[in-house]
Amino acid sequence: MKNNMTVNKHTIGKLLRSIKEEYPKGEKCPVVAISGGVDSIVLAELFRLSEVDYRLVHFHHDQGRHDDECAAMAKVYVYDKNLEHIFDEYRADGSLLSGPSGFESTARKNRYAVLSKFAKDHAIAGNGVIVTGHHLDDQLENIFMGISRGVPVDRVAMARRTIFSKANIEVHRPLLDLTRKDIISMATRWKLEWCEDVTNQDQAFERNFFRHSIIPLLNTRRNCHKSVPKSVPTPDTIVITHENNLLSETNHFL
Repeated sequence: MKNNMTVNKHTIGKLLRSIKEEYPKGEKCPVVAISGGVDSIVLAELFRLSEVDYRLVHFHHDQGRHDDECAAMAKVYVYDKNLEHIFDEYRADGSLLSGPSGFESTARKNRYAVLSKFAKDHAIAGNGVIVTGHHLDDQLENIFMGISRGVPVDRVAMARRTIFSKANIEVHRPLLDLTRKDIISMATRWKLEWCEDVTNQDQAFERNFFRHSIIPLLNTRRNCHKSVPKSVPTPDTIVITHENNLLSETNHFL
């Protein structure tokens, strides 16, 4: 039988070791954002296998059936792995997520406000830490979107770690070197289930337009997953010192 896995045991072992080193047991307790999508489910499984201290937090956007399905899928994972004791769910008032800056921006700000509170509440020492499942495909989208908006090239890429010093919050992204294909491969290897976000197909959203139209077109000429990171390397750490409110620094988030 042909092996279609794109991620080998060595890569997985390296990820597990890096998580153990970054979050020593008894010293740090990061909040892992779990949406129910494949990237967050794989991220949660990596933390479970690493045997470090952490919390899982699901933000329910309360926008209808799909959000209920994603919440249910997050809980399927949590209950299947007996992680109820480290799981929290926050259900938003959906009517409050349609602000003047649009649903995506308003929802993101509310989501990070909630995650930040949980991160600070569970921090053992130092800053509160939020860990997200952003991957290389997300990074490419950020880069192309940023360039198209005129953002300076040294600010378009997400960092592996963004520190908001005045807010005492850090956002970590340990999966930035993996593609979505890699992550699906890991989920398949571990027989995990996940929820597909139907809104990710709607190209009325700018990110989806780049995801489904622009980047695939560019990939017909060259492999952007390999070439773009050479031109726009992923920063290791970005420190934000000039802003009290991390939620206004949306360039650093999806």
